[in-house]
Amino acid sequence: EFPSMETIFTSVQHQRGRAVRCLAWHPNGAMLASGAQDTDIIVWDVTSYEPVQHLKGHTSPVCGLKFLDKDLLLSAGYQPDCSLRVWDLKVGDCVQQVLTAVKDLNCIGVDPAQRRCICGGRGK
Repeated sequence: EFPSMETIFTSVQHQRGRAVRCLAWHPNGAMLASGAQDTDIIVWDVTSYEPVQHLKGHTSPVCGLKFLDKDLLLSAGYQPDCSLRVWDLKVGDCVQQVLTAVKDLNCIGVDPAQRRCICGGRGK
């Protein structure tokens, strides 16, 4: 049985009706990031559910998100992009990009020490 939790029935939507593919809570719980089929990442204020930041750079749908700390967000782009990007939320820009050899990149995971990232997909 789940512990008592506040349930929020809402949805975040991107432009052009494109599907949201992934979500990540900010460490302070006050923001939520969404990645979508439209290749954009939107950072939302969770009290108003208004967008506070738009991050653009992926050339394919965004399929994975993970906050690395309060200012850094890791994202993954689906094929043919197949890149991992680190975004600095203070400046609103990509500060690092790594191209992967993973086909059909679908998800990412980061170890608790945040020293390693693993990508899930179909292989090379």
